[in-house]
Amino acid sequence: DKTIKTWEYTASASEGRGRILATLKGHEDEVRTAVFRTDTKQPIIYSGSRDKKIMKWTGWESTLNETKPTVFGEHDDTVFSIALHTQSPKHKFLVSSSYDHSAKVWDLEKETCLKVLSGHEGPVRTVAIANCSSVSKSPIIFTGSVDTTIKVWDYSKKIPLIDTLRSRTGAIRAIDVVSDGEASVFVAVGSEDRNVKVWELELCKKLPSSNGLKGSKKKQQQRRSMTNNLDVDVKFVYSLSETLGRIDHPLYCGSVHAVETFKDENDEICILVGASAGGIPQLRLSLG
Repeated sequence: DKTIKTWEYTASASEGRGRILATLKGHEDEVRTAVFRTDTKQPIIYSGSRDKKIMKWTGWESTLNETKPTVFGEHDDTVFSIALHTQSPKHKFLVSSSYDHSAKVWDLEKETCLKVLSGHEGPVRTVAIANCSSVSKSPIIFTGSVDTTIKVWDYSKKIPLIDTLRSRTGAIRAIDVVSDGEASVFVAVGSEDRNVKVWELELCKKLPSSNGLKGSKKKQQQRRSMTNNLDVDVKFVYSLSETLGRIDHPLYCGSVHAVETFKDENDEICILVGASAGGIPQLRLSLG
């Protein structure tokens, strides 16, 4: 209905688990994505729509339905996904993805486009950002496309492409990442082929030279990419279809539309999966 609704959650069943705080109107077509920015004095909402616009909503919590958004940025087609990075004072940016086969990186403070991330051969459906680590001094950006690939970008001076992960099966619908805080980033990818795949990216300082990996089939499953700052060892961890025993809730069929990753108290990576058939399966990946 072209609107955004904000809700206040309550644990009281008698109150219906939540109430609507505001209904935000301003987009001219279907709203596909919305995210909160919470590092500011008052929360800001960024939203993307089929009207090709990224809208910025401020003051919505006090003026409710009278809030008028400003156009933060635009694409040449539908905006599918938005991700924010605000954890570092030096790296405050927004990444948007679009049906126009591109993603864009935006400076949150200057509200300008820093770079257009091109190279995908289909609509870019999803984006995710991994935080800085002890090895990588800048965040890592992931873009997932209908072309079945995930591209990996280093948020450094020129935002170079550092690798391409190939799912080779279904169009990419969802990406989420979790870091061990040091050298490894785990990437969970959901696709239209009813599958979730997980890669581990091990970041290390740049080596003098790299001639690629040759030899056994096992070694060929790893690739090394060179950038101005980093080497990246890419390891395919597993496919959901190979690890059905790990799922706590066996109801699982239909395209994967969302994945959420986090680390629990046992240092295991947990992956929540949202699919078109309903249910929320949970996978666990031990780091031990």
